[in-house]
Amino acid sequence: MSDMDERKNLGIRTAIEKVGGQVRLAQICGVSQPAVHHWLHHNCPAERAVDISNKTGVELTLIRPDLVPEKDA
Repeated sequence: MSDMDERKNLGIRTAIEKVGGQVRLAQICGVSQPAVHHWLHHNCPAERAVDISNKTGVELTLIRPDLVPEKDA
């Protein structure tokens, strides 16, 4: 996995580790384990990213940084 992939998927990897695995995250989110695997290797859908954040406590900025507006400098 490249550095860019690792950064892109940091939030999903964190959520998976926090809940105890892909199967457990799938159960929590009401999806299949292959769906979680897909999120890990591709972009997670926006509505799922918010759901994952709410259900696991992992910051949305880690899961989908593009969904969070940047603060003014």
